[in-house]
Amino acid sequence: MVKLEHYGPPGQRVLLTDMKAVNDFQMGRMLSRHTGAAAYILNRAAAKLLLDQTSFDLPVDHLLFNPNNSKLFTALSPWQLLPAIARQEQFVGATSDIEGTRKGLRAFGLTYVKRELVRLLYDLRLIPRQIVARLGGAQFVAMKTAG
Repeated sequence: MVKLEHYGPPGQRVLLTDMKAVNDFQMGRMLSRHTGAAAYILNRAAAKLLLDQTSFDLPVDHLLFNPNNSKLFTALSPWQLLPAIARQEQFVGATSDIEGTRKGLRAFGLTYVKRELVRLLYDLRLIPRQIVARLGGAQFVAMKTAG
């Protein structure tokens, strides 16, 4: 599985290992969260794994690209293309057509605080594995988009 997209702020860092050169690009196996699911390639095994699931309890981008809370992340073993060749519209000057439905989720309140605390706990839980990965040669790579 290869993620072709960069989602998030310019220069966002993603922990990658097993870096490989592919023509004018590089690819690294993802070890940290890098959400967004606008462009990716699945091989047959990854597609079968996902099709065999009877239900999903996470948004698709977290299911595919978030080791903090996805039980499938390790089995999918996603790679990131560098530089990325896709970017979601909101990062190139347009707005999302689902933005209106998300405003309530971002409003400050008990639900927001709870979600952010859970996210923090997931991130903290991942730190020991990331330290071991860094000691083994993994590197934080600043994301950028081709072109």
